[in-house]
Formats: sequence, C-alpha cells, structure tokens
Amino acid sequence: MSTVRRPDHRSEHRAARGGHATGLRHVLTHLITPLLMCVGMGLAYLGAFAHPAPHHLPVAVVGQGRSAQLLAQSINDKAGGDLDVRTVGDRSAAVERLRHQDIFGAYVIPAHGAKGAARTEGTADATVAKGASHGADRAGEAGAASASAGTSGAGGVAGPGKPAPELLVATAASDSSATVVQKVFTPIAAQQGAPLKVTDVAPTAEDDPTGQGIFFLLVAISIGSYASVAVIGGAGAVLPLRLRAALALGTSFVVGLIAMSTSTATDCRDTSGRWCGGWSSAW
Repeated sequence: MSTVRRPDHRSEHRAARGGHATGLRHVLTHLITPLLMCVGMGLAYLGAFAHPAPHHLPVAVVGQGRSAQLLAQSINDKAGGDLDVRTVGDRSAAVERLRHQDIFGAYVIPAHGAKGAARTEGTADATVAKGASHGADRAGEAGAASASAGTSGAGGVAGPGKPAPELLVATAASDSSATVVQKVFTPIAAQQGAPLKVTDVAPTAEDDPTGQGIFFLLVAISIGSYASVAVIGGAGAVLPLRLRAALALGTSFVVGLIAMSTSTATDCRDTSGRWCGGWSSAW
C-alpha cells in the first residue's frame, strides 16, 4: 500500500522568500552605483556654482602715462586679491588679449579723461571694492539677458563732444566674468561723470546665447559614460573580464562618436572661432 505525501507548503514559502531575498540583495547592490553617482554629481555641480567669486581675475586699464598706472594700482589694492589689474597701451592690444583670454575685461580711458581718472582714484576706491564684492555675489545669477543688456544698453551718450569711457568684454570667454567686470568699472566711469560704454568683442554664438553648450555636452557625455559603466558592471557580471573590457572600449568609442556628432550638428562656436562656453581658469 503506497502512501501519498502532501506537499510541504512551508518549504515552498521558505524557498520563495529565499529567492526574493537574493533578488533584493542583487538589486540593492546594483543601486549603489547610481546613488553614488547622484551624490558625487550633486556635490560637484553645487559646490562649483555655489557663491562664485573672482580669484585674481585678470583685467586691464587701457591707457598710457602715470594716470593709467595709478588707476590700475588703486583698483588692485582695493580689490583684495579678487582682481589682477594691469595696464595695456592701446585698445587694439586689449582686444587681442581679450580674444586670447589673457584678460577678461579692459577699461579704456577716454583721451580727455586721463586727468579725471587720476583725480577720482580716491573716491573710486570704495566703489571698486564694493563693486567687486557685489559682482562676485551676483555672478552666478547673471545670464545671457544681463550680458546682452549691458552690451547694448549700458553705454549711453556722454554728451556732445564728450567721449565716454569704454569697457571691453568677451562674453564668449565667460559671461560671469564679463558681468563682474561691468559691476567693477561702472562706478569708476560714474565718478568721471560719464556713462560707461560696453563693447562685447567676442559675443557668444547665435545658437548658444548663454555660452554653456559645451558644458551641457560634457554633462551628457559623463552621464552616458557612468550609466554604461553601471550596466556593464551589473548586467555583465556573468561575462568574462576580457569581454567586459572589450565592451567598455566599444562603449567609449560610441559615446565619443555621439559627442562629436552632436558638436558638429550644433556647431557651437563663438565669433573668434573657439568653441563657445570656454572654461575660465580665473573662477
């Protein structure tokens, strides 16, 4: 006489719970990578853009003679290391240095204003320091609108037959730096009794008015690379190491190809021929 064994439901439940626990541990293990990516990218970006301030930002006073040197030295002394002010002999040399990112702003003293610059050095000291500090605090909030507004509308007519001081900037090199430079030199021009004329010698590309296209392109490349590594490391854990290395190399090639194709399609270049959104080492 044969006996019929009843199914052990408790064993089946234990096996099912064990399988669920194993799958949950597997998922949680692979979630560590994207969570670490989230923390790392958040700290990197928020830390980089929090309270931006100039640090030895190179600018120039355009002019010859002792008055230009005294004005540059006065601004340097009062900026407290925020600015690195030097003198440039003429406007064309200043434009060339701006386009090569040797400086990020150039204040052109009008021909009749050299003596006025020397007279107003003492009164301009406080406004220079205040302008540099305030400009540093607001630099991260400045966008393309403020730059274009300053370029097109900051310069008024100083009066019939009265040349106005001119500020040369290059927003394609750094919009934040151009904004800070405007905030520093506007009160100096006001002390000379003339509105400041702002000239952008290297504006951003028409399709990239903020000059941040290259930054977001690099962000896209980084995310694609991180995600690819996570997939190869997680889903490809069962594959041999040699095959995983080959997949990593192939994925790197594809990500680079996508980046080149995107750059070519957008053609994100400024008027000086360099890639728009150039990185400023002074920040």
